[in-house]
Amino acid sequence: MSTAVFEVAITLPQRMGEVRKLVEKAELCNETDPEFRDALCRSASVLLVSHVEGFLKDVVSSICADLNYFVRDFSRMPESMKRDFSYRISHYDGVPKCDIEKRTNKIKEFFTINSVPIDFDFLPIKENMGNPTVSSIDKYFTPIGINKIVSSLSSDFYHQIFSGSASSAYKLLRKCKSSYSKVYSWPYQAYSNSDFKEPPNKGDPYATDALWATFIEDMLRRRHKIAHGSTLENTESTVNLERDINKVEIMITGIMIYACGKIGSYYRA
Repeated sequence: MSTAVFEVAITLPQRMGEVRKLVEKAELCNETDPEFRDALCRSASVLLVSHVEGFLKDVVSSICADLNYFVRDFSRMPESMKRDFSYRISHYDGVPKCDIEKRTNKIKEFFTINSVPIDFDFLPIKENMGNPTVSSIDKYFTPIGINKIVSSLSSDFYHQIFSGSASSAYKLLRKCKSSYSKVYSWPYQAYSNSDFKEPPNKGDPYATDALWATFIEDMLRRRHKIAHGSTLENTESTVNLERDINKVEIMITGIMIYACGKIGSYYRA
């Protein structure tokens, strides 16, 4: 039986294919109809960001669905999820702050003995991610026990996509597609340690290595100007947009593989 995450993973080619189709059409009218080309490129810039938000939201929700289906037992859930679930039940208007911690621990202890499925409607993963900034992406994965996830891509392996080499991009994209098999069955398979950089426990992981953070910020800035009507110009060529699509596909695949590898490690024998 395939996992819920795998069913999400196989939608990624469709998501990216939709954006690539716009860029391909824009390239065809590059000389004959520059106004239509610009309209298509602007549309692709907005749609690309939408797919980042939608895909990562689906990944987190699907990880939670797999946990409830395959693990079930509250005591065996990731510690951060147990705590967040217990905290949200214990926290409501009128409860003194000094009592919240005590209530949270009591509820967690009770559910550990008297197992219940985690109702994920209580967790922030059911809320909209909003614009996929670095901080919002990181925060979205925190409830399932994974911190500073974007910085996990700050490795030599994932940095290859910034070299501008077409062959490097092609190899990385092929590996992305082959990595779907890691999330096909439960528990998810381990990722290659050499592919990722473990996020630091303290400090700013983007202070000295901001390639992915800068890329995300630039992509969002372009999207906002277009979506909010503050510019009528197209600032990107079809070549640059195709490169950005490749970066996005590699980025969100890497985030999925890292997150699932972390979660799977709790349950692999």
